[in-house]
Amino acid sequence: MRLTVLTKPVTRRVKKMVVTITPEGVTMRGYKRRKRTLRVSWAQVASLAPANQPVIRLAENVDGKRQLQAMGAAEKGPTG
Repeated sequence: MRLTVLTKPVTRRVKKMVVTITPEGVTMRGYKRRKRTLRVSWAQVASLAPANQPVIRLAENVDGKRQLQAMGAAEKGPTG
């Protein structure tokens, strides 16, 4: 299994919000509004997960842990 790499931003309307997913993080704004209201990095998203549950299923594998470390969302271990 390989991680998906975004080549361009993914933008979707969810009810009254417009959500844009980029390699840097997630941006949300109100529908029919120009100004971006909230920008969240992937490290901030990953920090919301409880300590006793993995952030993502792939994080249990070496590649997933390496990606989380690159985002600044996981502590570097003895190999990193």
